[in-house]
Amino acid sequence: MPPEDVGAADGIGCNADVCSTLKAMHAHKLIVHVPKSRRVEINLPEDVPEGEAEVIVLTQEQRDARSGEPDSDEKVMAACRAIDAWREDNPERLLSKDQLDAALGAERDSWGEP
Repeated sequence: MPPEDVGAADGIGCNADVCSTLKAMHAHKLIVHVPKSRRVEINLPEDVPEGEAEVIVLTQEQRDARSGEPDSDEKVMAACRAIDAWREDNPERLLSKDQLDAALGAERDSWGEP
């Protein structure tokens, strides 16, 4: 099998020289409490090898309840509801796929050749 075909079964494909240097990654998920000091100490399982490791800290976005500002998910949902309402109120302005393709094609044709 040529080097460029290595890994092709998963749709990714990779060079044999690169693949031979890759090492398996393992993730260990721990839930911790972050104190006011922002200092966290963890004890890893025995099967974690000594040496360099990458640490990623994932936190949930905190919303200030006093601000009254909606969080980003609420803003996205409000925008979706507004779009759905506009679509219901303006069905004559909605284009089918064919109509949209034709309109875009006409616009592109008006640009002329570069």
